[in-house]
Amino acid sequence: MADHNERNEKPIRLFYSYSHEDEALRLRLEKHLAACRTCVSGVAGPA
Repeated sequence: MADHNERNEKPIRLFYSYSHEDEALRLRLEKHLAACRTCVSGVAGPA
């Protein structure tokens, strides 16, 4: 299967906002998204 670079596609931009109380959940999300780093570029900021 070709990755997005081989298909000349732009990565998906993902924005998510979170509360400081949810920092542990944000870290878990980033861990799960790590496999998609070539497809998804993420921007996060606390709410």
